[in-house]
Amino acid sequence: TVTPSGISLSGTGVATAATVAPAPSPLTITLATGSSTGSGVVTLTNTAAVAGAQVLVTGVSFTPAATGLQLLAWFFSPVSGGDTCTGATLAPGASCSVTVNFTNVLSARGVNRNGTIVFALTGATTATSTGNLTGFATP
Repeated sequence: TVTPSGISLSGTGVATAATVAPAPSPLTITLATGSSTGSGVVTLTNTAAVAGAQVLVTGVSFTPAATGLQLLAWFFSPVSGGDTCTGATLAPGASCSVTVNFTNVLSARGVNRNGTIVFALTGATTATSTGNLTGFATP
């Protein structure tokens, strides 16, 4: 005769580390002739598996930034109110977005201007995730 008996199990599961990916990369913003500013959207997605870890986005920065003498040339910057990423906790499969401005003030037109958007992260496989940005001012 077999008598079933119960056993107790306990332990700690480890969630798969989260990975994130900005898209598109590069984001290309093209300014029309005579225009000095245009915008586009970068989306950051937590690509971890369903049971994976969450990611906290602690900040967003740009290079080149809109500071100092760069304000007289060209730069990338966030659109006011267009950042749903900073402070967001992304579950697996979730995303957030940042609307990016490309501004060309006194630089020559007809030249690709390259920069980056950098997302600062907690809980991901890396501390940052970087997307490429390209701005082009049509002559």
